[in-house]
Amino acid sequence: MNRTIPHVVLAIGLAVTVTAPASPTHAFGEGHAKRIDLPAPSAGYGVVRGGRLEPGDFDRFRVYAHAGSLLALAVHTHDRGEFDDPILGVRPPGASDFELLSDDGGPGFLPRGTVAIDRRGVWEIAVSGFGDEEFVGEHEERLRYRLSIAAIKRPEVVHEAEPRNDDPERAPWLLGGLRRWSVAVVTGSLEPGDIDHFRIPGYHPRDVEVSLFDARGGEFNDSVVRLLDANGEALADNDDGGPLFLSNLGLRRRCGSTVVAIDGYDANPEDDILHREDFVYHLVVTVRRQGKWSSLGCAKGS
Repeated sequence: MNRTIPHVVLAIGLAVTVTAPASPTHAFGEGHAKRIDLPAPSAGYGVVRGGRLEPGDFDRFRVYAHAGSLLALAVHTHDRGEFDDPILGVRPPGASDFELLSDDGGPGFLPRGTVAIDRRGVWEIAVSGFGDEEFVGEHEERLRYRLSIAAIKRPEVVHEAEPRNDDPERAPWLLGGLRRWSVAVVTGSLEPGDIDHFRIPGYHPRDVEVSLFDARGGEFNDSVVRLLDANGEALADNDDGGPLFLSNLGLRRRCGSTVVAIDGYDANPEDDILHREDFVYHLVVTVRRQGKWSSLGCAKGS
């Protein structure tokens, strides 16, 4: 069946009802550390919407967007694209053709991509199954998915809290960790030899999805994303998860904060020459809280 969700309203003027989070008087922290850590400046806002595809079905979402902003979209599934094969399209106001048509943006068969908003109005986002490029339901896919929609207000403006994010122990917190679904959006810049760090609060078990986008669809820029625990131990990493040379990964995390490290690809990590990547990126982190939140730590029995 054709399920149409009328509007997904983002606070930056996309038009659901997501409001900008209030600036906290203090950031999230663990234990009783005396240092007050400030959050990373937000470059935009986002929402996550769940859906289900069956043969003959397609879903449509509508967002109101302002000219000059950037939409970053990704479809997530439980198997991270190993078998599920959805397709994603974005159509401008009043247009018959899709501005973005993404099939296998990564990981695996999952779609993702960015759209530069060149006109104000209601943009349509469509999700269907492999082969249904007209979005009329002609496919055989059967899956549950999560669609993340992030809106970057001014994609050319870098907000990354340099130089604090050069040090994992001083890395800025990503906002929004206490909601059932949270989306954090940061615009940063990698320079040769640079590694940027951001932290996700760790008061509860959660599913974490990290996506990196740029303005050119990963055609030339080559990133590496790593997830670390509070002690700097590696939890997961990804090089070319997609689109193309950009990175994305997912992780189910128990207790403890998580550090997101944004690095550039280094073809020869054993030599003394650091990576030479130099580009502006858009980091989108979605967090799904598992279980009941507790201010004293992870939920009992988790």
